[in-house]
Amino acid sequence: MRFKAISLILMMAYLTSACATATIRPNGGTVKLSSTPTFEESHGYFIGGIVGEAQIDASKVCGDPKSVEQIQTLFTFVDGLLGLVTFSLYSPKSVKIWCKR
Repeated sequence: MRFKAISLILMMAYLTSACATATIRPNGGTVKLSSTPTFEESHGYFIGGIVGEAQIDASKVCGDPKSVEQIQTLFTFVDGLLGLVTFSLYSPKSVKIWCKR
């Protein structure tokens, strides 16, 4: 019984602390876009994010460096859940890119 309670507390702590977002707006502005992104992809990292690397060229995604409106990296709920299930041996992170239309 005690093991289940401790496991539940640790799981809840992990799920509530695993959210992180970084947003970049290359052309300035302070308002985050919440519309559907032009590009969305998840990349896998290992051992709690220590091992692994991903590079995405936003100017190639949008076709022109000046048309990149916003870049965002984040841990989604699914990313956090996968990290939890694998005890952070596999911990994906998602990236979203918005282009001017």
